[in-house]
Amino acid sequence: MESWSLLVFITLFLLFQKVFNWIGQDRVKQAAWIGYQQVSAEAEIKHLHAVRKELRQIYVERSAISAQDQYAKWTKLNRRFDKLEKEKNDLELSLGVKREAFNAKVAVAIKLVTTLPLYAVRFFFARRVLFSIPDKVLPRPVEFLMSFPLLPRGSVGPIVWVFASSRVSGLVFSAVRFLVTSPRVTIPLKPTPAK
Repeated sequence: MESWSLLVFITLFLLFQKVFNWIGQDRVKQAAWIGYQQVSAEAEIKHLHAVRKELRQIYVERSAISAQDQYAKWTKLNRRFDKLEKEKNDLELSLGVKREAFNAKVAVAIKLVTTLPLYAVRFFFARRVLFSIPDKVLPRPVEFLMSFPLLPRGSVGPIVWVFASSRVSGLVFSAVRFLVTSPRVTIPLKPTPAK
């Protein structure tokens, strides 16, 4: 792997990591669970989908009729809706244990995907020089710290680049998040003089 491609990989991976942290692990777990439910062949999950679909149909049908004009039909639909609602709640409770196990597996996968590549880069490419700074541009202690631990003085390796890029991208992401999510301040109107 060329030095420039390693530099680009580290930078892009750190940006991916920051975006992923901004999205949040809980949202990813929830999306993964929803996707798993859509493609799963388990009978319990299919039954839950059928119950939810029937609940929606009954809700639409019940909302379309008047409780006063067609009381018998509305009451029958309401009893059926309550029965299905209880069945849906029971199914969701029984799937809760499976969901926790699934979330634990997804959490491990997330941890591996978001941390393992950087550890591999640090381990396998620790002695690779990404770029060098001309001699005597920076003070000697700074040059030593930049080349820490295994490189010639004045060169920057993956370990220092990961550290520096992580800090800078963290600051940039914090600033962007503040600008995007901060509440808008309205300019107060000038008071009109009372007559």
